[in-house]
Amino acid sequence: MLRTIKLGNGFLIANAVLQQSDKNPSAENRKQIPAEPEPDKPVVHTQPKMVSSTYQEMRKKYEESITGWDRIKMLFRVSKHQELDPDWGFISKVSMVGCLCGFFHRGMKDFEAAVALFIHTNDASKFASMAHARRELLKQGVKAFTKGGTIAGAKGFILSGTFITTSTLVSTYRGKSGILEWMAAGSATSALMRWNLGIKGMISGCVSGGITGTIVGIVIYLGLKLTGNTISDIKYFMLMEDVMAEKEQIRRRQENLYENLEKVHKNFTEHLPPGFPDDENLAI
Repeated sequence: MLRTIKLGNGFLIANAVLQQSDKNPSAENRKQIPAEPEPDKPVVHTQPKMVSSTYQEMRKKYEESITGWDRIKMLFRVSKHQELDPDWGFISKVSMVGCLCGFFHRGMKDFEAAVALFIHTNDASKFASMAHARRELLKQGVKAFTKGGTIAGAKGFILSGTFITTSTLVSTYRGKSGILEWMAAGSATSALMRWNLGIKGMISGCVSGGITGTIVGIVIYLGLKLTGNTISDIKYFMLMEDVMAEKEQIRRRQENLYENLEKVHKNFTEHLPPGFPDDENLAI
């Protein structure tokens, strides 16, 4: 910011004054000079916190406005894609695990009992051959395994389904997870197990099941607290696993489709007559 002032001897003085004013600007000059951004520090555009806080407030108001019965109704509501709530997938998985555990546990016990009974009752019996005796032994064992496993599997499916369904309904009605739903689930399951003993048996089963369910609930609650997870997180992870598995199946189907299309295209081009324009030489 130097000016050329032709004033004879005053040229050097004016020039020096201007240089000194450029090096040490006054307070008024500092106000006029715009601040240049530092090139080393990148400009970061941060999102205002008003959006997240507003969303949290709206979600909190919505959760406070709906009642427990509204949440229960939403649990049975069918989406536009004809799908139920993801909690039903969790319920079905737990029920199937109970069914399989009951089937194999009781089936193996009945199989061993049938084999021991067959050997005891047919100790002095005569068979045409050793293969015939083994075949009859296997037949009785498989029959006992299937019969006992089917009955125990059905009971396991009903009891485990009752337990997890009751727990899900209570936690959905309350809007949070705790120990109360496990106590209610244990009471309902134990009362259902002793329905053939009458009212007194169901009441005693309800009390004992409530105590057992409370113990189970405390263990689960402490385990979730130590790991920092919730039941909702576990259900979400299971749902994401199903979604990823479905995406993987779709990807494999697409790869198989592309491979088949390439094979068809290759076979088609191999059987073309000579001189026929292919895709590369075809004029567009």
